Amino acid sequence: MNTAKMVTPTMMFVLFSLGLVILGAPTNAQQLDQPDLIQSFPVGVSPVGLVSEGENIWVANLSDNTVTKLRASDGGLLGTFPAGTGPSHMAFDGVSIWVVGALKVTKLRASDGTFENYVHVGQGPEFIAFDGANMWVTNTTDDTVTKVRAIDDTVLGTFPVGTEPRGILFDGTDIWVANSLDNNISKLRVSDGAPLGKVHTGTFPWAFTFDGTKVWVSNDGDSTLTAIRPSDGKILVTFPSGNGPGELAFDGTNVWTACIGDQTLVGVKARNGASVHKYDLGFIPQGVLFDGTSLWVANYTGAAVVKITPRSP
Repeated sequence: MNTAKMVTPTMMFVLFSLGLVILGAPTNAQQLDQPDLIQSFPVGVSPVGLVSEGENIWVANLSDNTVTKLRASDGGLLGTFPAGTGPSHMAFDGVSIWVVGALKVTKLRASDGTFENYVHVGQGPEFIAFDGANMWVTNTTDDTVTKVRAIDDTVLGTFPVGTEPRGILFDGTDIWVANSLDNNISKLRVSDGAPLGKVHTGTFPWAFTFDGTKVWVSNDGDSTLTAIRPSDGKILVTFPSGNGPGELAFDGTNVWTACIGDQTLVGVKARNGASVHKYDLGFIPQGVLFDGTSLWVANYTGAAVVKITPRSP
């Protein structure tokens, strides 16, 4: 079941009842703020996950079972493609886009969105990571991760982790999995999925990013970020974030967190956790990524993605 730090149907019913949600997509890109350039581009309904394949940004639209392909340079629409039931998170293997849905993973050719294959993994698939050769998918319902060889879609194994695994990360050496209900993260050996240990983090760990030195995990339950040394799992420091931190991105200097509770995007310096900036988004943010120049944030309640291009120093 895809409950990815997404607004659940029950929550959406409440929001609709209160008149707080308008699912109307903007018809044109709009500049929303200064001095940074902030633009909004329409996509499908209830966008969640984002992935870059270099020149283009892909967006998973949970409620209309599609993915949208945008040109990163100007947000131009390049196509909208069917992607199975409830697409939430994605990964790129250099050739194909892998889309995690409520029941299975859909593989699309990145060049033109052509359907390539369905891959069946565990129950309740949600997040996905690429290790350079294989895709790893967290299965929230059966508390496992599944490893799939990307070149031929062969399932190589399914491995137990903790309770309700969510985010997953490859740090260049090992696989990390956020066990949301256990308040810890699992470290797995990439070659065979063997457990290498668990690290207790904050409450309800959700998503990851890697800054080249440290593994970062967002802790939704206590609104913190934890930085971990990957070689031995030592917690280096825990920083406060916005309310309800979810998905993360690293821009080469800073770690950015999409915070659902207060509808913000919060940046801290990866070097020392010092506050960089907080964007008051005014919408429920989901996926976040950095494309080398700009930050992109999925606007779950606005059927759009927002592109933030920071001003030159």
